[in-house]
Amino acid sequence: MRKEILRIQHLCKRVGSIEILKDFCMNLYEGEILGVMGLKGSGKSLLFHILIGEEEFDTGTLFFDENLVCGKKALKKQIALVEKESQLQKNMSVMDNIFHIRKHYHHQILVHEKQLRVRTKAELEEIGVHIDPDTLISQLSSLESYMIEIIKKYIIGARIIILDDFSEERSAQELLKLNELLEKLKGKGVSFILAGYQMKNLQMCAERILFLVNGAAGKVIINTKRNQIDENLIFQIFPSKLVQKEKTEIQKQHPFFSAREVCTKKLQNISFSLYPGEILTLVDFDNTNNQRLFECMNNPEQIVSGNFFYHDHVVSEKDFSLKDHKILFVDFNLENKIIEQMSLEDNLCMGNFKKVSRAGFYSRKSMEYVRKDFLEWYPSEKLRKCRNCEKLSEQDKMAILLYRIRLKKPQMILCIDPRRYTDALTYQMMKEQLWEFAKSGVSILIMAQNAEQNYGLTDRFLFWEKGQLIEILHLF
Repeated sequence: MRKEILRIQHLCKRVGSIEILKDFCMNLYEGEILGVMGLKGSGKSLLFHILIGEEEFDTGTLFFDENLVCGKKALKKQIALVEKESQLQKNMSVMDNIFHIRKHYHHQILVHEKQLRVRTKAELEEIGVHIDPDTLISQLSSLESYMIEIIKKYIIGARIIILDDFSEERSAQELLKLNELLEKLKGKGVSFILAGYQMKNLQMCAERILFLVNGAAGKVIINTKRNQIDENLIFQIFPSKLVQKEKTEIQKQHPFFSAREVCTKKLQNISFSLYPGEILTLVDFDNTNNQRLFECMNNPEQIVSGNFFYHDHVVSEKDFSLKDHKILFVDFNLENKIIEQMSLEDNLCMGNFKKVSRAGFYSRKSMEYVRKDFLEWYPSEKLRKCRNCEKLSEQDKMAILLYRIRLKKPQMILCIDPRRYTDALTYQMMKEQLWEFAKSGVSILIMAQNAEQNYGLTDRFLFWEKGQLIEILHLF
């Protein structure tokens, strides 16, 4: 039977008036790799900072090696955190990063360089890492640097190593190499906690995967099969309450957009209203009528009788035009949305030529402002340093697309089932931004095939039944 090294029981932690961790329970075995998957704001980082002694918790108990943990500093030497941003000194060698800047050696006046070099080389080779101890960190690849940070934590004496944001984009070959290192350290009794949002990456390394939802363990699976579950379904069953934003009551006196008895060759007497700041979802299980309505809105000339109204005025083709941007059609399929060879600024400004150009060309000042404004809205060291947009994560691509929409400043957004193109975390970011659009008064019309995937996003649902739109339930 495997030895349990860490047990967390009924852990609770409030930040201000918000309870981030709520009755959280988990256990970790010696020599085990546990994946922790959670959306933004679910409490992963807070949990890790509690475990390394940088945060206190309100209630609950922690056991390490079956001993009750007393005081937040008790596990500081036993548990180490490898963060997303490297903590290594790039202008120092591998050996210096592992030993010279360790607190263990601060009391020593003389350090034998040759002995440390021999020890470093022996430690690295013992776990199958063939890197010269005198190599500067700046000369290593991103993966090699990441591996040195893990090895450093092991040499210092950590028995549990937490790898935060393990879902950073890496090739399959890099993940396999990283997994080899973890497996060798597992054999020495080291346990790992991998935090991420991409199921495929966690499944390559983790033995079990815990889903952190609403501050608690929503589900734990044993990773005996690859692709055995759909992580999106788990987050739909346990929708996060932390990220939902309060909205003022929708004023329904004056519809922003409406369809009044619209008839085409394939649609009959379609009527609905969309109000300022409202998110309305039209649910069509067959997707036939939604597709016909979408085509009709793109081509108003198909209307036989009735009309679409925008601010009580009949909608014209100009209102739907790409140049006007009053009503914006958005496709959240990220494929081919980002041109990898182009710079970040060019990708951000794509489709917004009139807003950031002067005299027919982009000005450097405008481009710099756009880049700065984007990075303030979406802080990312990776994007800050990149020369082009190669090897971006799905989340980075979605952020660029959402910022383009922000630049357009539409009054109404029309999109088809945005959830189907994204993973759980990317959808969460998209959902939060759509809520922000709605809070600023933008009206949003979503056409979807089910209600469940958009439950935490939508103000109101209309369902197609026998060719008619029928309102069944209100959510707010």
